[in-house]
Amino acid sequence: IDGDGSILMNLGSLTTIANNEQNNLTLIVIDNSTYGSTGDQKTYTSKHTNLEIIARGAGFKSIFVIERKEDISQKLLSLSKGCHFILIKVSPGNAKVKNIPLQPEKIKERFIKSLSN
Repeated sequence: IDGDGSILMNLGSLTTIANNEQNNLTLIVIDNSTYGSTGDQKTYTSKHTNLEIIARGAGFKSIFVIERKEDISQKLLSLSKGCHFILIKVSPGNAKVKNIPLQPEKIKERFIKSLSN
């Protein structure tokens, strides 16, 4: 799982993933068109840059764009083996949240379990 800002600063990661053609890898990119962790400065996806087209050019054969929250679980659960690029378009902005008192492994387990509900 990565953000649009991070992907834009590391475009080489897309070609590396696509050309190694793993059958068990899904790259999920959350695109809020901003650098959310540094104050919501706009990224170039807010203008003319299209990550779906960039992923296709990098070599991804399986590309999905999700624009509605209710479509996320269905798409993730329907994926077959392969190397997939999923672009999830969201609105910019950060909610104020408390520190998460869970270990990363527990967060991963909760995330995977939530996909099956």
